Amino acid sequence: MNLKADGSKLTGTYDSMTGPVPIKNSKIEGNKISFDLTLDIMGDKVDFKYQGKVAVKTMDITWTRERGTTSAVITCK
Repeated sequence: MNLKADGSKLTGTYDSMTGPVPIKNSKIEGNKISFDLTLDIMGDKVDFKYQGKVAVKTMDITWTRERGTTSAVITCK
């Protein structure tokens, strides 16, 4: 995942097996971020909603989709 913050605007892409997928509906409020993306998984469009908090070198993020919720702590480069 490649994310770039510019003020209150967040842009980026997710590197899927079929190529980069742009994020959409992104938002930054303080140290909180949120965005959506839609992946094509074996011909099915699957929507993901991401919400997280960013610290100096980590991002604590949760994502949801139709089949459940997952969370992770991601180390930022």
